[in-house]
Amino acid sequence: MFDVSVLGLGYVGLPTAVLLAKSGLRVNGVDTNKHLISTLKNSKFNYDEPGLNSLIKEVMSNESLAVTEVPLQSRYFIICVPTPVDKDDNPDCSYVYSAIDSIIDLLEPKSTIILESTIPLGTTKNVASYIQSQKSHINWPVQLAHCPERVLPGNALNEIIYNNRIIGGTSPETTDNVAKLYRRFTQGQIQKTTSTIAEFAKLAENTFRDINIAYANELSMIAAAANVDINEVIRLANMHPRVHIHKPGIGVGGHCIPIDPWFLASEFPELAKIIKTARQVNILKESWIVDQILKSISTEVDKIVLLGLTYKENVDDFRESPAIRIATKLTERSKLDVISIDPFILEEQHYSTSHLSIGSYKDITPNSLVVLLVKHDSFQDLLVQLDKSKQKYLSF
Repeated sequence: MFDVSVLGLGYVGLPTAVLLAKSGLRVNGVDTNKHLISTLKNSKFNYDEPGLNSLIKEVMSNESLAVTEVPLQSRYFIICVPTPVDKDDNPDCSYVYSAIDSIIDLLEPKSTIILESTIPLGTTKNVASYIQSQKSHINWPVQLAHCPERVLPGNALNEIIYNNRIIGGTSPETTDNVAKLYRRFTQGQIQKTTSTIAEFAKLAENTFRDINIAYANELSMIAAAANVDINEVIRLANMHPRVHIHKPGIGVGGHCIPIDPWFLASEFPELAKIIKTARQVNILKESWIVDQILKSISTEVDKIVLLGLTYKENVDDFRESPAIRIATKLTERSKLDVISIDPFILEEQHYSTSHLSIGSYKDITPNSLVVLLVKHDSFQDLLVQLDKSKQKYLSF
């Protein structure tokens, strides 16, 4: 029997499993991706997360971490699976319930289930009720808690160890029990609360960020219309002791910020006015950028070259990337060839970009319209060369 099973070995689940194993527990990492499991077992992985590769090798070689395609008997089950939204922007918790179905027959009276996946309000309690309804032989209170992840790709191990954590159980006893487990690898503060407040707090965190980004993006579009330097505006405004305006961007991407606000807006559509408007503004920014690029095309331009496709700089994460959506819209609307360059897909084209034309620096000619979408550090030398050759490029 394992101490802990972690279901879902993505950007949250894998480093969490590794740190639990490093703490001295016997851990089972579970994922339905056969290729991933094979890669881990055969030590063929090469993650960009600092320190992760060496830790995986250590805990797998000493057998404190085992990886399987199906869950095995464990004391704790930590669920780290995706919770996307559907085409109507409603939360899709099917992966969570699939994970629950896979462990239902393994549950015992002392079993504890921890949901790290971001979830709508009330989901933790709903999952507890679901388990009771599915298995009549489970006649004891099911122990569930929500402990929302707070992980930034590219800094996962550091954030899991040092970030403060919120733990909300379906009972105070469950909350205390889970807190003891997390103290084995978390050095940040642990805040205990109810499951619903824990759910709400995570959604509030990312919605806060989305709203503030939307304000900066809206200001940038107004500034462009007024022919004003938005960077100088923000620099001066932020000199006020109680003002901190974010830096505008090309939109919002990643696994959390563009998704989580819908968990509140879809359930409370008449109340979530600012939340929905912020989402609309950040989506609008992408179309606005496409329009600005198209307006910048002169008769001399022979192609459009886009720099960067990941959702943010210096990470290999393409999920919900606004750069990909911008590249797609440009490809659809422009009569010119649209070439995209990103250092994270030079060797093997990423599935998210398979519909785009992927190129290299060789595709940049004096007549190319170069657009910097994602400022990877690896683009710095190229940008210096463009400046030296006096070839202008667009940046947002």
